[in-house]
Amino acid sequence: MAGKPGRSGGARIGSGRKSSSYHAMVAAGEIKLDQKPVRAFRDVPCFVYIVHEVLQPGVCKIGVALNAARRVSHLQVGTWRDLVLAESFLCPTEEAAHLVEREVHLALKEYHCRGEWFAVTPDFAANAVRSAAARANANLAGAAMTTGGVQSERF
Repeated sequence: MAGKPGRSGGARIGSGRKSSSYHAMVAAGEIKLDQKPVRAFRDVPCFVYIVHEVLQPGVCKIGVALNAARRVSHLQVGTWRDLVLAESFLCPTEEAAHLVEREVHLALKEYHCRGEWFAVTPDFAANAVRSAAARANANLAGAAMTTGGVQSERF
């Protein structure tokens, strides 16, 4: 059903022919073609989470979600292996959580498997998250807290 709003097909933001003023801005260097668009972060608390397979705890996924337990249930739909939420760390904002996640991914790049999966134990990953939070100047906002039966810390 191409052409109907909300259906597959149809115009997408940024698609189509660009105006001459757009091309002039590119030529003037005001718009860089290799530059990623700026992401608008919400000012809401957000989790950095660590997930691993039950039978293979040596490979962990480190990601960001507003609701870590719900994210695990969404991930579980895509795999026949049982997943478990090892730890989740609450950051004060979505931007802080993404900053910590990026720092963790850079710190663990030698252990990278694929996507956001790393060949590390949950404890090693949790220590990397704590270190990344310190490097990113994410303030520890208090004592450890429990979310869905999982021990976590507030950033």
